[in-house]
Amino acid sequence: MAFVQAPTPTGLQSGPTTSLALAYGSNNTAGNCLLACVQWNGFSAAAILTGLTDTRGNTWVQISSMLGGPDGATQTGNTYCALFAVFGCAAGSNTVTANWTTSGADLKGLIIAEYSNVASIDVLTGQGATSPSGGAANNATSGSMTTNFNGQTILGFFMSQIGATDITIGTSPNLFTQRAHSSANGAQLLEEFTQTSAGSIAATASIADPGVYFGIVVALRTSVSTVTLDAVAGSGTMCDRTITTYGETPVWANSQALLPVTIAWSHVCSGSNRAVIVAAAFGNETGSDASVTLTAKFGDVAMTSLGSVHSGGAGSHANGFVQMFGLTNPPAGTSGVTVTASGSGATGRLQLLGGSISFFNVNQTSSFGTAVTNSNSSVNSSITASVSTASSNNMVVDAAVQGTGISSSSQQMRLLNNFGILDTSSNLAGSTAYATGGSVSMGYTCSGNDYWGIVAVEVKN
Repeated sequence: MAFVQAPTPTGLQSGPTTSLALAYGSNNTAGNCLLACVQWNGFSAAAILTGLTDTRGNTWVQISSMLGGPDGATQTGNTYCALFAVFGCAAGSNTVTANWTTSGADLKGLIIAEYSNVASIDVLTGQGATSPSGGAANNATSGSMTTNFNGQTILGFFMSQIGATDITIGTSPNLFTQRAHSSANGAQLLEEFTQTSAGSIAATASIADPGVYFGIVVALRTSVSTVTLDAVAGSGTMCDRTITTYGETPVWANSQALLPVTIAWSHVCSGSNRAVIVAAAFGNETGSDASVTLTAKFGDVAMTSLGSVHSGGAGSHANGFVQMFGLTNPPAGTSGVTVTASGSGATGRLQLLGGSISFFNVNQTSSFGTAVTNSNSSVNSSITASVSTASSNNMVVDAAVQGTGISSSSQQMRLLNNFGILDTSSNLAGSTAYATGGSVSMGYTCSGNDYWGIVAVEVKN
């Protein structure tokens, strides 16, 4: 992974307009990751951000919720900040534009950057309206976070709400390198640090005089768990290649466990008559997840929920859950995948995990069968589900969660093993099996006894 470029940010631009543009200084390189942090307010009228576009036609996906005010269509009387990304960008000269539906965005600012060899983006903090990364002080801080992987590149995006306030790299600790900075009519800062070993980290910045600021901190990963298999279902060719990747959040301390939260990673689809499945798991330490919902997007297209189940059974809302999403005919090439957990009630430490798998030569009229779910009402270490399949040319995909760790699968093709830190639903695994035209058993052995849940679905040729 490497920093490529970041032009001087726009600074805070005043006067109500419907757009704000910023150009990269050099041509983008095909396949790289683009990032954009945008700030705006709606003091005089509702300033609704509709999204980001660019001159290369890339798809920008929002990977953090809006910080500074509640999500939704109003966006009136508050200042907001949100982060967007492109996975696998197009090559060439490029100008990025943030767009609003009305002329009410009185103050607007934009930071953009380009990085190579980025496979996933873990949003560490900056979520929600009352994030610890926003406040009135001379020392801006993200608060302490714990990363899960060695060698991640930590990026801190800081923006001041006060036009006369400058923001520079923090001095306690002074770990970061400045990548972009503007003090023109409002300060903006992008700082970077490569964390050799996973552990506690905080992004800090110094404000010239006390004022409200915004900070979004993310961790870039150069690779995710990716498996490419030559898999032929029966005598057909429904799946010559399956690819799975994953993203995950860190485990938030209670002060940072604010919904909504988003995870994002890249996925490559190939072949014709394609279909993609995304599996996600949400784990909560205390409280109830009864009001927590998951949504998934492939690029900018919303995916359809295929099924979900709570660990410990349908009536259990203290142990987290697993959910599967599907999309027929996703675009070929690299796309960004995002999963967002929204709602309330889940407290303590939270964790969100996700993975994706794609197929080709899939039935484009009816790609997926009816999902089968199973869970346990008393703790044990054996996960099972039985799927009735329609044809030996089809495939079966599952996603399972359990608290102690999923150590082995009953299927030959185990694609995803994403170990979290929390109990309940913070360990996510997935596998595929050949359909038989009859019943197919999916299952796992776990390292200890705990509640679990599993979703399985047939993918049709």
